[in-house]
Amino acid sequence: MEHLTLLRHGITEGIERSLLYGSTDLPVTERGLQELRARAARGIYPAPGGALVVTSGMLRTEQTLRAIYGELPHRVWPSLREIDCGVFEMRPFTELERDPAYASWLAGTPLQTGETFSQARARFLRSLRRMRRQPQDILAVVHGGTIITIMQALFPGEGRRDFAWLPEPGCGYAVDLSARSYRCIG
Repeated sequence: MEHLTLLRHGITEGIERSLLYGSTDLPVTERGLQELRARAARGIYPAPGGALVVTSGMLRTEQTLRAIYGELPHRVWPSLREIDCGVFEMRPFTELERDPAYASWLAGTPLQTGETFSQARARFLRSLRRMRRQPQDILAVVHGGTIITIMQALFPGEGRRDFAWLPEPGCGYAVDLSARSYRCIG
């Protein structure tokens, strides 16, 4: 793989309502689908060419792929799914910021269900290693957390942390691995 395109799924109810969600299989909203189609019509997304196209298999990534590219053959890599936030799924951030258990989870305390950030990060990095072993370029329609982790791993010298790599819904990055460069999409 020489080129990697990472696209974040379109707007969901979770984004509109400022909810924490990862494993909840939310669809893209109608507004989100319209925005994706409009961007695609303006030609902002790279052509897939001979790239291996992958999604996480979650509804929002499948809908995003279809809204941008139509019925495009692709593979599902479940390891690219967003973090499972366990008991914190679908709760508003305004509520979570007052919850000591949430603060503890953010600091790395495991949940009875769900994942820690380090567990999700390890899964995303395994996916990146798998991508790098592919002979062809990759176009991946995935999630914000997945993109953040992969971009931090590819460009550690950028000094970006936490959510600085998070693209807007329907946006992402086109990465040229041989030139060690990227450009924003969207």
